[in-house]
Amino acid sequence: MQLLILSTILFSNITWLTCDMHGNKMADKLKITLVKSTIGAIPKHRRTVEALGLKKLNKTVEMQDNAAVRGMVQQVKHLVKVEEI
Repeated sequence: MQLLILSTILFSNITWLTCDMHGNKMADKLKITLVKSTIGAIPKHRRTVEALGLKKLNKTVEMQDNAAVRGMVQQVKHLVKVEEI
């Protein structure tokens, strides 16, 4: 009985990771560009931008589209430009 419940939870998370909160299918990759300097930004936002792989202004990285990356982008949305590819 417990194994059945656990497998149901695991498989339900797979659909959650491939869809956004509105049920729309997410893109495979995100193209993230740093458009505003992190000078003057709070340290947590600076670390988030660095964790996204962005070091210089107007540099772009491509990252997998998943909940973790979307959360990071949401936190620094005022500093970056995002395109779905």
